[in-house]
Amino acid sequence: EWIGDFSYSRNLSVEKATCSWILWMDADDVVPPPSQKDFLKWKKYPLNRIFQFRIIDTIENGRPEGRMFSQARMFPNRSDIRFSGKVHESFTPAALKADLEFTKTETVIWHTGYETPEIRKRKAIRNLEIQKNDPEQENSVTGLIELGDSYSMFGNSEKAIEYYRRATEFKGAYKEYIKTAMNKLGNALMSADDFASARDVFAECTRKFPQSEDAFFGVANAEYRLGNGTKTIEIFQKLYKMKPENSEGGSQHLYIRMMVLRNLTIFEAGKGNMKGALDYARFFAREYPANEEAQLLFEKLKEEVGK
Repeated sequence: EWIGDFSYSRNLSVEKATCSWILWMDADDVVPPPSQKDFLKWKKYPLNRIFQFRIIDTIENGRPEGRMFSQARMFPNRSDIRFSGKVHESFTPAALKADLEFTKTETVIWHTGYETPEIRKRKAIRNLEIQKNDPEQENSVTGLIELGDSYSMFGNSEKAIEYYRRATEFKGAYKEYIKTAMNKLGNALMSADDFASARDVFAECTRKFPQSEDAFFGVANAEYRLGNGTKTIEIFQKLYKMKPENSEGGSQHLYIRMMVLRNLTIFEAGKGNMKGALDYARFFAREYPANEEAQLLFEKLKEEVGK
């Protein structure tokens, strides 16, 4: 029976399990064919570790181009490992106490649960109802981030900013959560058209977390909205060379990469460097074959350079 507590429901299932490994999946998860064989390999490992997989949020029409993050999904069947948290439940706190080895993998799982505004709003209504009835919700950094997420999906930037800011100031929080909170705070400030404050938050995040693509992309967007296009291009050139994160906090790597390639192509063409523009366009078209603009830019520049 559903009682408004995802951990309770998952733990009921785990209590019944008799196998050696537990792999949890959401109802709206999809395992792409290249990843399916991986689980046969992982379950042969010794029962002394936790497996983390690369989760990619899908966007419209099921394209895996949304937020990408590393998440612990597979663990040994032990009585001391159980889920906690009524919304966005996790077994990571229990696994940390169990002193197991965390193993990051490149195995991919697509998460289809946030594809449309209607789905996001429906989830926000459900989540906020659970969160408001949980007296412990505001006593953890993850709880504050979750409240910020719910209000953000509602379009309530003021409340989202309040909770994200509180999360960034939470004492003793795991650094990945602080990074996530800072990037989400910056995005909420952007939604409220407070571009200068957003830039400052993102800039501070780049200093604390120099591998955060989202933070650098946030600075670039804020500088553009403040009329500093030259700084935006400088940051895009830096982002072009950055490697994707594989962290719990996650990033919008696929979207960022797409926008960086697009805008660098247009920038180089605009200043007359058609060969440089073609180089960027070639990567843009190859990495995003379903993107019509990418294919159009590539064909147009290829024709222009060939003249």
